[in-house]
Amino acid sequence: MSFKKLNDILVQHLTNINRTRQDVCNNTVFKNVLQDNDGMGGLSSSDLYRLLVQNSIKSNNQQLRSWPQDWLELTVWDLSEQIG
Repeated sequence: MSFKKLNDILVQHLTNINRTRQDVCNNTVFKNVLQDNDGMGGLSSSDLYRLLVQNSIKSNNQQLRSWPQDWLELTVWDLSEQIG
């Protein structure tokens, strides 16, 4: 998968589950849009996002790579570079 396609997937999924008023772009820091403790007994928004992205990667017949532990601290662009 190209870097651009992966980056587009990251932006698209983040835009789709964004509950804030913040615009999503390559400079968006994940922790400003997603939370890891908002699941109320289910998946948190950060867990849901990660599953959506991983499903998109797998559906494009690509191998999944490990995500950094601190990925919520990263920008969309930075995560694209690290998992792409």
